Amino acid sequence: MGFPFFYRRPAPVAKDPLPYNAEKVDSGSLPRASRLNIPEPLSFDNIVNGATCPPCTVRDFMNYLIYVERSAENLQFYLWLRDYSKRFAALPQSEGVLSPEWHEKNPADTETRLGRRKAPKPLGPAVADVLKDSDLLQKPPLSPNPFNTPPPSAHGDDDSVSSIAEVSSGQFSSEPVSTLHSNAAARELAAEAFEGADRFQPFTIQPFRKEIDRVITIYIKDDSPRQLNLTAKERNALIHALSNTTHPSAFKQAMATIEFFLRHQAHPNFIRWTVSNSNPSRNLAIRSLGVGSIVGGLIVAVLLTLSDAHRGWRAMSAVLLLMGISNTIANTRDTCMILHLRKHRHLHPWELFSDDSEELKTLEPLAGGSNSYEDEPWLVQYEQRSFARRIFDGETSVEEPAVFYIQRRIVLESVGVGFLATVAIVVVFCFLPAGNFY
Repeated sequence: MGFPFFYRRPAPVAKDPLPYNAEKVDSGSLPRASRLNIPEPLSFDNIVNGATCPPCTVRDFMNYLIYVERSAENLQFYLWLRDYSKRFAALPQSEGVLSPEWHEKNPADTETRLGRRKAPKPLGPAVADVLKDSDLLQKPPLSPNPFNTPPPSAHGDDDSVSSIAEVSSGQFSSEPVSTLHSNAAARELAAEAFEGADRFQPFTIQPFRKEIDRVITIYIKDDSPRQLNLTAKERNALIHALSNTTHPSAFKQAMATIEFFLRHQAHPNFIRWTVSNSNPSRNLAIRSLGVGSIVGGLIVAVLLTLSDAHRGWRAMSAVLLLMGISNTIANTRDTCMILHLRKHRHLHPWELFSDDSEELKTLEPLAGGSNSYEDEPWLVQYEQRSFARRIFDGETSVEEPAVFYIQRRIVLESVGVGFLATVAIVVVFCFLPAGNFY
């Protein structure tokens, strides 16, 4: 786990100035995690694969994206697509062939090659006057799409009859009515998304078509609750691909964009945030005490220098100087030395009033609903806590060895720099002549 002599946390990565560049990704010219001062045990792959311990698990990563960066939909979509790809690969061949792999030769020219559905030309005034009283201009009632007939498969729509045996016996799906209505609503919203991209709603015989409809309504459709940060061009290309197949390859371009932001933006910011073991209130208190200790040590050294006391007494100021300088340097990197010695960290505000059921819901990609937390009760409860009480918030242990190693290195470096600075200051005062003023 090699770092430079003086460890520096990963630099914060802004959200907007990081455009997706496929050429850089393919060539490997983007900075690796090791160049960002991120140890290999805390790599993005280890986190999402569950190979890390608190406070660096995938749940911690999700909470960070919800409450700090407010972009949890990227990780939720990423986790869903990984699981979806595994389930699709496990399908029988007879079902998998219904959704062939998607190949887009030239995605940039998709709209040009396929074209958009042209609106019918308006009738001339004379023709419209002749036909206005006839039935030719009246729109016929919509007939059900014959291709929407549910197949005898477990991947059909939930609000349809699930099998031919149920039709013959007169028994219908036993799912709750609310579930059936929600699935029907998802298909209607997905149909609007396809229509907005000038694409026909696809066949329901394809495997996982119901699940894809839910993904479209949650992540892809305009104004969806967890809308991904995709360009209009990327969104239309994705909807076009999903109108033809449910194969995971249809998400290739969208997945590349989402994974790029997760790896090169969210992940470094998360590691930088995780290394901190204290909350802002405690950081402010420690910084104030550190500066006060430095000032107190300097005052003691000056007073002893102006007196007729022996030079050796001036070294007494080293205690305050060492404590103040070391804690101040460690605090500039949001590390509390006291918490580190106990191998603890502060609980985050949402952890103080946590609800396990709510946390599990955030890890469910298709749970629906937005990731907004403005209406959660812990916000009001934490705002009502006094500053002194926040300094002594609840604590929990740091179980991830890599995080503890980084914090230990920060503390040792801070003590080392503080010791050198203290020695230099004390030596200077010891060589000054006594003032003999008192």
